[in-house]
Amino acid sequence: MKRLTLAGQVALIVALAIFVVQFFNLALAIDHRRDLALTQSVAPAAQRLIFAAERPEILERRQERRERRARRHGGRDGEPRDRFLRPRAVPDDPVPGNARRLVAGERVLQSRFDEAGIPTLSTKVGVLEPQFQRGHRQILVFGVQLEDGSWLTTRAPGPPSMRPLIGILLLQSILIGLAILIPTLLLLRRVGGSLTSLRRAAASFDGAVPTDPVEPSGPKDVRSLIEAVNAMQARIATMLAEKDVMLGAIGHDLRTPLTALRIEAESIDHEEQRDALIAQVEALHAQFEQILDFARTGKAATAREPRNLAPLVEECVAAAHEQNRDVTLGTIEPVSAKVDGAALSRAISNLIDNGIRYAGPVTVSLEKVDGTARLSVADTGPGLTDAQKELARTPFGRLDPSRNRASGGHGLGLAIVEAIARAHGGELLLEDNHPGLRAVIALPALD
Repeated sequence: MKRLTLAGQVALIVALAIFVVQFFNLALAIDHRRDLALTQSVAPAAQRLIFAAERPEILERRQERRERRARRHGGRDGEPRDRFLRPRAVPDDPVPGNARRLVAGERVLQSRFDEAGIPTLSTKVGVLEPQFQRGHRQILVFGVQLEDGSWLTTRAPGPPSMRPLIGILLLQSILIGLAILIPTLLLLRRVGGSLTSLRRAAASFDGAVPTDPVEPSGPKDVRSLIEAVNAMQARIATMLAEKDVMLGAIGHDLRTPLTALRIEAESIDHEEQRDALIAQVEALHAQFEQILDFARTGKAATAREPRNLAPLVEECVAAAHEQNRDVTLGTIEPVSAKVDGAALSRAISNLIDNGIRYAGPVTVSLEKVDGTARLSVADTGPGLTDAQKELARTPFGRLDPSRNRASGGHGLGLAIVEAIARAHGGELLLEDNHPGLRAVIALPALD
């Protein structure tokens, strides 16, 4: 159930409810029809037997005619030519031994005699299967023992087969189930389509690029949900825009005093004090710029276009070489993706800086695997545990608390890379390199 959608779960529950209800309804209907058919089969025979019990003289005359007919046929007791045996008195149990006892028929027969006020000693009803009689219907054999010990007996056709009726009831149940299930599925499909559109809009929303609101559709509560989500996205976009304005103001207001501090520091005559103060101002400025850089990564890339990533990677490695960084160019395949070149270059540079700072020499590679551009920076350092990998992704998360600002950075490098990767529809992967760590920017590649 957990893997099914809301529409699938509701449809499954409705289908099961219909099945259970129709099953019990079908069982009750078949049982009722069976009792009715049995009553209809037993009632005429019971009426004949009651008539024979109330008018014994008619039975005696009929018995005399049977005996005369038997004498005319050479002593053979000829059976009547009627389709069913007439009520007659017999000395012993009239139900054949090969007949299956029908207890329900006996109850019906006994109730009819009780209603007529005729006392009986015993009532028996047996069923002869079709193979013992002509035709395809069962034959019911009735026997009623009166107070004087004599038996009245007759035969009648059994209830018709229930198979055609069961088939009709099954078809009726299926039609009823379809009549309920089909409109339910259509409604669920409509609701599911509205929720799917809402889910896609929520998944693609980044707050930076204006998006069209989802058209409200479906039932009233679903429409209300869509309108609420549209309003929430509009509020978030407004807040992010205000954040960008605030960051611009902060950047403008803080850069000016930092520049003034550096100018003042350069005017100090004492060389060691001047260098120490300039270093502190530069560290503060670098930290401030990195924090602003991380805050701006929440804004989607503005100039995203199809581009071959191989030259971009080679440019980043060449720039690292110019800064005397120990960077090696590994496997470079021609892979294209829709990217913002400046943002992706910043992400690659951050990975190179992190790798060199914490693990030494790094190797930069670019490959295409299963439709994904994998831009990796691998080192041969001590690597990271799973807990350290999660901490490294966290903004301001620092793996070594003993590191100072000068040697360890501010804990935003990987957080900025991950934000840029997500803005491009990709992700940042931290994989074991055996030995070392491989940081991979995985982006959707173009065909």
